[in-house]
Amino acid sequence: KFIGVKMGHLDNSCLMNFTLEDIILRTEDEVLNAGETYSVPFYLERNENLDGFALRLKNENNNLEFLSVTAPNIPGFDPVSNVLNSLNTLTIQWVSPGQFLLNGVAVDSTEPLFILNIRANKNIILNEHLSLEATFDNILKPSEDDPLRIRLAWEDIVISSVVEIGNGRKIEFYPNPVTEILHLK
Repeated sequence: KFIGVKMGHLDNSCLMNFTLEDIILRTEDEVLNAGETYSVPFYLERNENLDGFALRLKNENNNLEFLSVTAPNIPGFDPVSNVLNSLNTLTIQWVSPGQFLLNGVAVDSTEPLFILNIRANKNIILNEHLSLEATFDNILKPSEDDPLRIRLAWEDIVISSVVEIGNGRKIEFYPNPVTEILHLK
């Protein structure tokens, strides 16, 4: 008997005319310094048994250089065959090895799904220059459920703008220095 996975859900060759539920792929925002390299782990919001996933990351304004992708917790992941690096996008497509297709590969939400290694070409804030490609079907396929649409969520977003307060307004903040909670009044 043949046990397989519907490839159209993983390689985006299947046209889907129905609404998919979302699953969050989360990572932490960082301030990046020009010329330095960074390892950015991406986590799922919840534990899943996976048959596969496909996603495309976009490098806004070419201010990042994609160096490599690792997935130490994903069996059969090969950076050469599972990752396509083009000028300003990085596509990751992975299908569970045959022995895991029936039950899927267990992915713990506390362990990274994959780790993206990048170099900053300028001093930038990561969330302003890295996003999921909107024209690509970013899909994750659990072993027993319908595919899920991947959304990217940032933790600890770095604030990159300043609000000017007009004359006559006063703002106080405390304590100074702050350790965990900053109070604004």
